[in-house]
Amino acid sequence: MNKIKNILIVFFSFVIFIVSLVFIVIEGRLLFSLDWTIYDNVFFGFLRYLFRLLIAIVTCAYSILEFINIKKKSELINFILFIYNICLVMVSIIMLFATTNMVGEIALCLCSIIILIKIIFILIINKRKIKEC
Repeated sequence: MNKIKNILIVFFSFVIFIVSLVFIVIEGRLLFSLDWTIYDNVFFGFLRYLFRLLIAIVTCAYSILEFINIKKKSELINFILFIYNICLVMVSIIMLFATTNMVGEIALCLCSIIILIKIIFILIINKRKIKEC
């Protein structure tokens, strides 16, 4: 059961890693090519592109931490990643309304899948522990 969980988490973390790398390239190019200067309010245009780039970088770091957690199997890192995943879902919901290039929808779907996998396997493991007692 643990192998299935690890395989699913590695697969979806890899998908998140690839998607976040794509968005790092896209948002970085938009930021560094000064596309934000065409907005009426240049400052808010810059912030919009900067925060989208930062979210892509943070999501990439999250997927790398998931890979490290699979190898180390630390309860503290696992708990931190679980809280981190909940925060990513909340940020994705906010991005759903603030972005126009499907970033919010993609991030919400991928983060929700990972958090559902973790919740399901936590429930299965706790159910086994209860039966063993």
